[in-house]
Amino acid sequence: MSFAVQAACVCPESAKAAVRRGADELLIRFHAEPPLAAQLAADITVYCRLRGVVTVLDLSHAHTDKTLPDSYGVLRACYRAGLDAALVADIGVLRMVRAEAPDALIHWLGVHSSSGLRFASDAGCSRAVLAPYSRLTEDSLTSRGGGKLQLQLPIYSRGCLSSASVPCFLSGPRCARACEKPYGYANKADSTPLSAPAIDLLARGPNLARSGIDVFGVDAYPCTPEENAYVVKVARDALAGKGYRPEKKESLSQELRREDENAPEPPRVAVRFLFKLQHALPAGIAADDYCGHTEYTAGPEPADTPEHFLSEAEYNMRLRNHCAPPFFCKDAKSEIDGALAIPGADFARMKADVLAKLHQARVAPPERAPGHFNPGVHIYPRRDDPAVTVHLTRADQLTPDLAELMPERLYLPLDEIVKAPQRVRQAADKGVTAVAFLPRVITDDEQPGVAESLQKARALGLREAAVSHPCHIAVAANAGFAVRADFCVSNSQTLRELRRMGALSALLSPALPLAAVRELSHVLDTELLIYGRLPLLLSEACLIRKNGNLCNCDGRTALVDKRGEYYPVVRESGHRSLLLGASKLWMVKKRAWKRAGLWAARLFFTTENARECVQVTERHMGRGRYEPNRHDTGFYFMEQ
Repeated sequence: MSFAVQAACVCPESAKAAVRRGADELLIRFHAEPPLAAQLAADITVYCRLRGVVTVLDLSHAHTDKTLPDSYGVLRACYRAGLDAALVADIGVLRMVRAEAPDALIHWLGVHSSSGLRFASDAGCSRAVLAPYSRLTEDSLTSRGGGKLQLQLPIYSRGCLSSASVPCFLSGPRCARACEKPYGYANKADSTPLSAPAIDLLARGPNLARSGIDVFGVDAYPCTPEENAYVVKVARDALAGKGYRPEKKESLSQELRREDENAPEPPRVAVRFLFKLQHALPAGIAADDYCGHTEYTAGPEPADTPEHFLSEAEYNMRLRNHCAPPFFCKDAKSEIDGALAIPGADFARMKADVLAKLHQARVAPPERAPGHFNPGVHIYPRRDDPAVTVHLTRADQLTPDLAELMPERLYLPLDEIVKAPQRVRQAADKGVTAVAFLPRVITDDEQPGVAESLQKARALGLREAAVSHPCHIAVAANAGFAVRADFCVSNSQTLRELRRMGALSALLSPALPLAAVRELSHVLDTELLIYGRLPLLLSEACLIRKNGNLCNCDGRTALVDKRGEYYPVVRESGHRSLLLGASKLWMVKKRAWKRAGLWAARLFFTTENARECVQVTERHMGRGRYEPNRHDTGFYFMEQ
């Protein structure tokens, strides 16, 4: 039963606290300015390298073309210092890590199905970090995506209702934990329905330790040294079967703080010594750390002085005692000819010298293949006006009047296509190209149903599918569909990877300012949402069921905040809920989106009825005078 514990850190102090309490790996996050972040992350890497702790750089946050150079600057500094791995959740960032740090391992974040495991394995990742809500079968865990993937599971962290497959925009482009603010139903913001309970699986420690998971992740919040020390301590004890009592947290935290202030650093690195005294030769000590580092230091020639003679056992005892942290002696051997001896001060100096050499050998930058990231040739945006595409969420929104407007593409959820095949046939007869929109999350138990629905859609004549996660590309392609990426692309490197993977187009992130959209390298046809309520959060829990504990997913409900803003909630597949924006995105009077180099502008219909869908589409095609009551321009005119 072998496992490791990974702890997150945001500063050297929290890193040291986690390592002192037995963390086997550190996930390095940085919130400082790029030059300082690079230096701090490199310092943590060197500190961990000496102690044999694996270092993982967190690059799982959203990246734009403006922020990507800062991230690979930090990556380059850590890689040169001996970084072991990088955590990614974007195929564009994965491309950058593979080029900039060719010898570093790659960990893929947010796997919730066997298709995710296969994607991570095929992409060359060494580890898959499972989502907390993943429902993997035992066979999937055993096969590990057909490769030798390590599996990591978060067992202690802040809770989040948001799915890892869909970015959360509830707080805007960056998470500010807006889900913890008061919301409610029935005009009263008197609860926190979007605030998920903390993930705490420590009480199941012994069972988890026997589950075959390789690494268990703990993420203290706030990530202070005291909190990190507590979380790592209780996680190791719980996984070792020593019990877990959360009610003792405060007293244990204070006890650990006192211990850390007064106690020396615990030993972590095992060393074996060999000490030799031979006639007419300098005394010598060799030290080996069991990891391929062997160092030697020489001393004075020994003298034949019986009155100062020490036995081999006594020298072994001196070698075992008083090793400078983080070293400790695991084995010691002495070989002495006759009654030879050296002064005790010389022996102590030789031991300190050989440990200092071993220290330098362990922190020395490793010899690694040099990396070079080439962002590629910049492709300028197209100059023609974008076409109009329509994304419906219900089949009753698809009418002959809408089909007669001839949108470039018509996106419709896969389960709605199966429920209303006649409406799809009628639209196809008018020359409209329909695209099957796959569920945003597909777990293993949902996979057979999705495959069956794809075959039914193909029988109706559909040949294109939109996917919300890179691992779903293979699901659609294996069913014979051409793929359109629908997972909020925010940088040019992701567009390049999607083109390599055979995608026809990509939907850009609604969090990108229009200036950033224009500056992208448009190597692939791009779409941008210009109308509709922004999808803010895809909840794994059914928010509609929470309203009165009744499951009426086809009914309408909404959350209200303290300002009186209403956020509609609509049903998603698998009893999930999609939280929508309070106001509609409306860009008709803003002409900048037409000069952004887009292939198409998408209209996203959620709570609208069929007549509204026709009126909005007509307005974006230069007809009619429709205008919604409440609207805004989203994030498109915010500063980068």
